[in-house]
Amino acid sequence: MQIQFKYLLICFIVLFSVSANSQDIVFAVGGNYATGVFKYGENSGGIDENYSGPGFHGGVSFEGVITGDRKEEFVFSIGLMGDYKMTKQDLTGDLQNEANLLYVNIPAYLMYRYKLRSKDKVYGGIGLYLGVGTTGTLMGDKVQWGSEAGTDHLKRIDYGVTAKIGYRGFSGIDISASYDYGIPDVITVFPSWSLKHRAIRLSIGYALNLND
Repeated sequence: MQIQFKYLLICFIVLFSVSANSQDIVFAVGGNYATGVFKYGENSGGIDENYSGPGFHGGVSFEGVITGDRKEEFVFSIGLMGDYKMTKQDLTGDLQNEANLLYVNIPAYLMYRYKLRSKDKVYGGIGLYLGVGTTGTLMGDKVQWGSEAGTDHLKRIDYGVTAKIGYRGFSGIDISASYDYGIPDVITVFPSWSLKHRAIRLSIGYALNLND
């Protein structure tokens, strides 16, 4: 619990130190479809079958304009999001493994926004994300977070690259889609196994201008 609290505290400090200079705050919820790219490893004799399934997320992000004019803007965005993944691994016969995982994610984007004649905006961006595992189950057992093979199940920290596109209405309604590509192998229970996170999300939210 102490390690978990330390990581979450760092997340909050980073988030709110950046949000102090923000112009917009965006609240969003939605659904996601996650994939855990799974491999047993060489000479294991097992059949590689990815974990995949639906889930949901919700959170808040802060946006600040870096530079721009009446039509175009470059924006920095950083958020804090709870991300719940409910994935399954379908094996031969009636065997089925599940991974139900809750992460706290910090996504950060450099985004380009273009204002339409209607004053609505479309945008797209790329960035990085940091994920901190908080709780969950893997193959029916409560997840033990850590890096010790044979004892722990998953590494607590996940990170990767992320991309996002969206539409921002003049009224504040925000609709977006994003994709995360996890970089590290997060499974530790057996040294030969490998598991990497991927996720696509659809979100709907509301943007509040802090300068109004």
